[in-house]
Amino acid sequence: MTRTIAASARDAAPQLVIAWCTDPGMAETITRFFVAHVDAAYISHQELQEGRALAPGAWNPDLAGIIAEEVQAILASDGQDRAIAVARNGETLVGLALMSFRPVDKAPGCYAVVDDLIVSPEARGLGLGRHMVDWLAREARERGATRLFLESGIHNNRAHGFFEKQGFAKLSTVMMREL
Repeated sequence: MTRTIAASARDAAPQLVIAWCTDPGMAETITRFFVAHVDAAYISHQELQEGRALAPGAWNPDLAGIIAEEVQAILASDGQDRAIAVARNGETLVGLALMSFRPVDKAPGCYAVVDDLIVSPEARGLGLGRHMVDWLAREARERGATRLFLESGIHNNRAHGFFEKQGFAKLSTVMMREL
């Protein structure tokens, strides 16, 4: 599904479009966007578990290669388990989200996870993040999800405040011990 969003008076372009990306030719653009718009505060346990980061506050030097491989695999799949949503302002990529959809064996329906949500600095504060979260939630509901989860790096305070305003609540604290 594609959704066109009327731009506010502060936006430079007349509309924003959010849609699932199915074009493998976008892999390099998505990878560059991801790597260019995440800082060390973004790192959470997912980044450590998947090898994107080597330690809290330290990205893997091959982050671009790791993300490229992940994005290519998602775009080559049928989009049922993992998918990538892109937000464009005209032809410019201004936001992206990597999503996972997981069935729940012991409960009705399934749940979805916002694995990554990134908005370019130029588009922050214009409502794009809110529109993306709303769009992702609608899409997850259409797939039968009854819950939407996400995680955020411990020092990503701006993101925490944003997600709380979007209706997310803290559920737990993830801890790690180096061995």
